[in-house]
Amino acid sequence: MYDAQGRPAFGQQFKRNPYTFVKPLSDPWGGTDLLGGRHPVAMTQPDPADKDTKEVIFIMQGMCQIMDSGLRLYGHPDLLSVAQAVN
Repeated sequence: MYDAQGRPAFGQQFKRNPYTFVKPLSDPWGGTDLLGGRHPVAMTQPDPADKDTKEVIFIMQGMCQIMDSGLRLYGHPDLLSVAQAVN
């Protein structure tokens, strides 16, 4: 996987690929029993205007390993205080 300039994409050095791709505007979990049946109905899945785009990023894992900004976001005091209030 490469970026627009032909350089290897972030995270390719990891043992597990951090990216999960899906068809644009799709609902890959809808209408399934995945995640304990939380997605029993599929959302509308329109056709994208750009027919050249075959896949888009659906899930990005390991963000803290890939980007310093991700680590800073996860550790932001305001977000941690919200998590604390919820828990």
